[in-house]
Amino acid sequence: MPRILSPAAARSILSCETDEIWMCAMRITHPSIATVRIVNDSVEAVRADGIYTPWGFEPILPNDTADANATVTVTMDNVDRDIVKLLRTITGEPPKCTLEVVLASQPDEVELGPLRVLDPAGAERHHHAAAVLGLRGRLSQPGCPGAELQPDQQPGIVRMNWIGIPYQGVKFCREFARQVLAEQGIQMPCVDDPSQAPNWTRVERPEQYDVVVFKRAGRADHVGVCLGRGDFLHVEENRSSCIERLSSPKWERRIEGFYRFTGVRS
Repeated sequence: MPRILSPAAARSILSCETDEIWMCAMRITHPSIATVRIVNDSVEAVRADGIYTPWGFEPILPNDTADANATVTVTMDNVDRDIVKLLRTITGEPPKCTLEVVLASQPDEVELGPLRVLDPAGAERHHHAAAVLGLRGRLSQPGCPGAELQPDQQPGIVRMNWIGIPYQGVKFCREFARQVLAEQGIQMPCVDDPSQAPNWTRVERPEQYDVVVFKRAGRADHVGVCLGRGDFLHVEENRSSCIERLSSPKWERRIEGFYRFTGVRS
């Protein structure tokens, strides 16, 4: 049965600006250790099952392709190595790890999850600990009330903290898009017409991580990153970064074209 987003979560997703804070609550349990509860926020989260301690970690959802493995990688800050040391004390059966996506304003209302470890691979990587999480059952989420969003339709790999970044000067829209694409191994071209750059081609139908170029007075003056299903991510003057619809009256008439990276991702 698909999970229905709460009204607050749906409003947050559909709004260009929101005060809602999305966060991930993770719980690690094993008979030999005290339950570990952590949340990727700067303050404690009080939930029905206990207090979640602030801790730096980031979940990366699977690629939105039909052949992608339904796994989630979680990378957490581990400078003092406390968690690695704790996991190393565990013997016998592997620990159980559950991750749930919630809003800070209603931490007991689960918007996504629970995601559980299918192949616990706690590994020390420099100053990070990594674990691979699997989706238990179908990850099926409605993008708004009454509409069902399937895994291959969801721009899940775009990090939540790309939302709400303030505009930082002339042509920052390009620098912002460059940073978003770089996280996917795509090098953003430094030209107004991306089709003039190597490994970039103009396309008719945009897909996730294509670049959309907007024009004003006949000249290209703004860019965004396509997320699929008619959405794009961008930042503009006097506004923070947000997700908007390509079909909105404000943007549709200004679309100059869509461009796709055809080279090898780094």
